[in-house]
Amino acid sequence: MALQSRALPILITRPAPQGQRFAQALVDRYGLMVETVLCPLMVPAFFSPPLPNGPFGALILTSETACIAAGKLVQAGADLPKLAYCVGDRTARVAKQQGFTAISAQGDASALVDLVLQHPDTGPFLHMRGRDSRGDVVGHLRAAKVAATDVVVYDQQEQPLSDAVWTLLEQAGTLLVPLFSPRTAEILVRQIKERPVSSSLVFVTISAAVADILSDLTCRVEIAAEPTQDGVVNAMDKLIFQT
Repeated sequence: MALQSRALPILITRPAPQGQRFAQALVDRYGLMVETVLCPLMVPAFFSPPLPNGPFGALILTSETACIAAGKLVQAGADLPKLAYCVGDRTARVAKQQGFTAISAQGDASALVDLVLQHPDTGPFLHMRGRDSRGDVVGHLRAAKVAATDVVVYDQQEQPLSDAVWTLLEQAGTLLVPLFSPRTAEILVRQIKERPVSSSLVFVTISAAVADILSDLTCRVEIAAEPTQDGVVNAMDKLIFQT
């Protein structure tokens, strides 16, 4: 993909506020070379479910949204432990903002399981998660004979593509689409297949699992060398700065 004389449109489908932060990071990095188009394909709906029987020694939090959900439950009077094991640094920062004592695994679900297994005496553990959850954190902990249970405290509800995005899709030219989750990819593919698309779609995916979901589309797909936001941006660099 050659560097264009006009700004390259980049479709950002991540939920807010992640999408807003990512858009700003791209503008800071590429300046006038890009035009970010924000269109979250999921928005959170928070629940107040009955909590499993405790007591629990620590929470497990695998997303920013889970941190916010836990904070809302505490504000509503729920008796939750202060200690929280978090999947990454961003999640840990949000957990701290919600009043928890957060420890970051600095990685993915596997790294989080490894971290918790190093501190089994701080359990039992309560994984506060979304309805659509991957990695089976609780299953891995139970397989290691560590007491853990989970509770669904939010759902990410599907949203339609905006009129502005459909206008882009119906025009000739390149549209760059970074994708960070299998579910977002599934939603996007399903909606795109409902109407004709004229733009040349170039996807940058955080993993091969996300890329596999795009197999039915006529498009170019680049997979990040590492499953992180930095990995996605590095893959985008090769496309945007290529001449």
